[in-house]
Amino acid sequence: MANPILVTLIRFLYSIGVGFLVTWITRSISFINFFTLFCGISGSSIGKENRYMLYKPFFHLVLKMPLDALRKEYQSCQRCPALCQSRTQVVFGTGHPQAKVLFIGEAPGTQEDKQGMPFCGMSGKVLSELLQSISLSRDDIFITNTILCRPENNRNPVKDEVENCRERLDTVIGIMKPKVIVTIGNFATERIIGRTGVQSLHGRIFFAN
Repeated sequence: MANPILVTLIRFLYSIGVGFLVTWITRSISFINFFTLFCGISGSSIGKENRYMLYKPFFHLVLKMPLDALRKEYQSCQRCPALCQSRTQVVFGTGHPQAKVLFIGEAPGTQEDKQGMPFCGMSGKVLSELLQSISLSRDDIFITNTILCRPENNRNPVKDEVENCRERLDTVIGIMKPKVIVTIGNFATERIIGRTGVQSLHGRIFFAN
């Protein structure tokens, strides 16, 4: 039987149309993408014609190590020379290490780089308010990014940088085995389902074994 908290979270995100992509993992993985804030989409508006099967494996690398050990491994990561120069610190992620809800953003911004915490400042305030409205807090979820280091001048991550962080993100997902994944923005969406264009994916559900 579905977890009522997860059901509430998914219905809430549907109701406000947040620009997130939600993944609900039960026997399979369902992806629900939201693009425009307050667009008012409801779950009933998503029909079978928008359901697709994804056969791409998401957990091709699952290492049996605790999340804190993985964090320590990446604190001194040197895989991306340009990011090593532009970052103040590696922003691994925050929240409950066994959370069933995983948020994935794009990359740390200026404030995140300074504080070492994803989604702080104004974006963090909005996120906290949204979570509070469904009786959740940041302590109930885990938040990370597609890449862990701030790009210079907050530019978009390049392909090699995303690939260099692929193993780490796959391992985080494999360790946590979340019930819900919320991707924020195009880079996180492409990284998880391999497709671009948040607008074109809006309101569709994808299943994967």
